[in-house]
Amino acid sequence: MHKLGFVIGNGESRLKYDLSILREQGLIYGCNALYKDFEPDLLISVDANMVKKILKSDYKGEVLYIGIGTRKFFLNRSHPENKPGMENFVINSRGFAAGPSAVWLMIHYFPNIKIINLIGFDLYGKNGKINNVYAGKDDCYQPADSNAVVFRSWVEHLAIIFKENPGVQFFRVGNMEDPVPEDWQDIFNIQFSHEWVKEIGEDKVAVYGGDV
Repeated sequence: MHKLGFVIGNGESRLKYDLSILREQGLIYGCNALYKDFEPDLLISVDANMVKKILKSDYKGEVLYIGIGTRKFFLNRSHPENKPGMENFVINSRGFAAGPSAVWLMIHYFPNIKIINLIGFDLYGKNGKINNVYAGKDDCYQPADSNAVVFRSWVEHLAIIFKENPGVQFFRVGNMEDPVPEDWQDIFNIQFSHEWVKEIGEDKVAVYGGDV
């Protein structure tokens, strides 16, 4: 049973980490256009245009996605587009963005997981501009010179998940210079880490993966 999880976002800090070595370490969920460069155990998308693009691509991995016109997740290759039947319905969405949804879904389906590393979860822009690996490279994302995305809802939704799951230790990996969001400062089970964490030792000190 999985005890270690990785949820991969698309902030530029993700590029510092070798995702391929994570396959032997634990369960990997990813978000949106990650499918272009890496196949996680499960890809999550909630954006209608991105969902259409993924399902029309030759991507072979498992995809869990919001059906067009619904607040429901589906797991298959035929897009429901709010058609009758809903036979491929998996679970109702909580209205979270892809990143928080991926974290929530991992815990929902794998309650034995005790550590989740959030890689590429860059909450802040870079020099006031958008911080995303695919900015300007995919028409589902804004141009590279766009203003930084407002991250308030991501912080709020992740805070909900952290508080709901006190038995899971979360590590936001990379960009150690970023300030911890105010909403997270009093939550004991979320920490910022320069490297991904593979276990908590007997002395309750994090043991790092060391792949920077």
